[in-house]
This record gives sequence, structure tokens and C-alpha cells, in this order.
Amino acid sequence: MSKKMPGIGANAVQGLIDGINSKKTELQAVAAELAAIVAGTAQTELDIHSPSRVMKKLGNYTTEGFILGIQQAASKLSNAVNNMYGSLANSTQTMKAGSSTVNSNTNSYDYSKAQSNHFTIYTQESPERVMRRELDRMAFKL
Repeated sequence: MSKKMPGIGANAVQGLIDGINSKKTELQAVAAELAAIVAGTAQTELDIHSPSRVMKKLGNYTTEGFILGIQQAASKLSNAVNNMYGSLANSTQTMKAGSSTVNSNTNSYDYSKAQSNHFTIYTQESPERVMRRELDRMAFKL
């Protein structure tokens, strides 16, 4: 009996294949019907009304998350800007106190030390306005 089992199994599989092939048209109709049911169910469950209301909510959540991320990072940006302002203010005070290369009346500069690896910005505006203008300018270059 055990010697007959492989043949019985092969015949069973072939019978299944032949049976499916003989009902191919009916099988395709059932598959199409099932696909339509799945699509309809997905449309209903996702509340799709062109555009999908669920996807719209997810887009809103994504945008809200982006905003929250920016707001949470704003303090880091503020600290960095304040540190930079402090550095600029210290450089300006040092330059005004100990250097004759700047003439504040005529805004002339001594370029003989142009090889240095640092720079100083002089302005009549507040550091906040200068930084805001520069950040706005940089934002359009991204």
C-alpha cells in the first residue's frame, strides 16, 4: 500500500489541476467579484470620497507633527541665534574699543588684514533685525 501512495498523491494533485482548469471562467468571475468586494470595503472603511477623508486627516496629522517638530526645535534655533548675537556684539565691542581700523563716522575699513580667518559685521541695525533679514534671505535659497 505504501508504494501506491505517491501515485495516489500525484493523481489527486492532477485531478485538482484538471478540475480548476475546467472551471477557469467561473473561477475568474469569483476572483473579480471578490476584488470588487475588497475594493468597496476599503473605500467604505477609508471613508473615500475623492479625496479620501481618512487620508486628508492623515495629511493634517503629518502637517501638525511637522509644526510641532519645528516649535520644539525653535528654542535650539533661538539659543544658536542668541549665541551668535553675543559673539557679534563682543566682536563689535572689541573692535571699537581696541582697533583703529574702523572709522564709525565714514564706515571705512582697513583691508590690510584681509588674510584673517574671521570677519566682523558692522551695522546700524539691531542684531535681531540683521539676523531676521539674513534668515529670511537664506530661507529662499533652500
